[in-house]
Amino acid sequence: MNTEELLKQKVLVINKQWQGYEESQVFVALCDLCRGAATAIDTEHMKPVTWAEWLTLPVREGDRAIRTIHGAVRVPTVICKAQFARMPKKRPKWSKKAVKIRDGAVCQITGRSAPDGNVDHVTARSKGGKDEWTNTVWTAKDVNTKKGDKSLEELGWSLKRKPLAPPELPVNRLIQARHPDWLAFLPLPR
Repeated sequence: MNTEELLKQKVLVINKQWQGYEESQVFVALCDLCRGAATAIDTEHMKPVTWAEWLTLPVREGDRAIRTIHGAVRVPTVICKAQFARMPKKRPKWSKKAVKIRDGAVCQITGRSAPDGNVDHVTARSKGGKDEWTNTVWTAKDVNTKKGDKSLEELGWSLKRKPLAPPELPVNRLIQARHPDWLAFLPLPR
């Protein structure tokens, strides 16, 4: 992997309580370490390490490293911003997969299981409907085909459940571990 690609890879950022709350690019993380805005986490010994100390750590087998004029420097997998204490919340992004999960892969018109279904727009896109939580539901493919761009009222149909946006979640619930070192700082998957 070249240096440019490595600098764009992700590092987990943890808060004062050692909870992961965001991902940062390696380049930004190294800048934060160098200017003292963060400390690296030596995940082998589970301790925070300043930039000066980090430079003295050996590059181990399997570590990512960058070459500098002073030699190879290990790339951290986790950094800590100890001044940051809170855990922000965020709503999951809308996607077809997320609508399927929200609706349990159940057709919201028939109530039948529809694992191979698709997303239907309550107000069709051709009539100004948007790809958003409150305008989309999971439906069986045959039902979606019959509905087309008609409204539910035109067809005399109704939804089993009103489409709602999912609740906001602590951001650490939305981060997927990209490295085994991250697992200690993220909640267990449900």
